[in-house]
Order: sequence, then C-alpha cells, then structure tokens
Amino acid sequence: MICTNLITKKIKIMLTLTQFESAITDLQLFFKEQEKLENVLKVLSPTSTGVCEFGNRFIEDYIHLLAKAVNDEGADWLFWYIFDNDFGKRNLLAITRDNQGNEQSCNIDSVKKLYEFVLNPE
Repeated sequence: MICTNLITKKIKIMLTLTQFESAITDLQLFFKEQEKLENVLKVLSPTSTGVCEFGNRFIEDYIHLLAKAVNDEGADWLFWYIFDNDFGKRNLLAITRDNQGNEQSCNIDSVKKLYEFVLNPE
C-alpha cells in the first residue's frame, strides 16, 4: 500500500528512499549509543536523577537537515515519526487534509511509508 499526502506541493527530492532509510538507521544507532552512555552514567552515579543530554542538539539539527532534504520543513512529520511514533513501532495514523477538506490517512510503521507520505511520489 502506498501512502500519499494529499497536499499538493512542488517538491525537489534531495534524498532517495535508500539514502533516507540509511539516515534514519544512523539516527536510531545514535540513540542506542546515547542510551549506552546514560546506562554507564547510572552505574557511575546510581543516585543521580540526571538524564543524558549528550548529543541532543546534534539530533535536533540532524532531523532538521533531513526534513529539509525531504521537503518536510514546517510539517514536522519526521519529528512525529521519531518521537511520537517511536520510529514506527507505535504504528500511529498520520492524517492530512487538502485545501478542499479531503482527508488522507495512513498508518506509518516504516521509513518507506513515512517517505512516501511526506514526499507524495507520483
């Protein structure tokens, strides 16, 4: 099933699906490394309630750059997919409306579906 976004827009695709999937995988790996660091810090200081924020600015900038590359600036579907939908693990429903009020929805459970939904390939 191809998920498409009904909002008509001229787009310039700067990343192929394969490149986009690789970029998202790299981001997931970075999160895992960040989690490992946080676990080490918990061992070193078990009474600490601090959260490891190392790399958070990099992550945010990386996501903004990816958003720009797939023409998602302002729509924030990438942030939604990564944080709210937990990289598709929650299989949440994405819903958009075009200028006439027609609704389009799609369960986004993979990077491919996100890519198709955001880019609206013809």
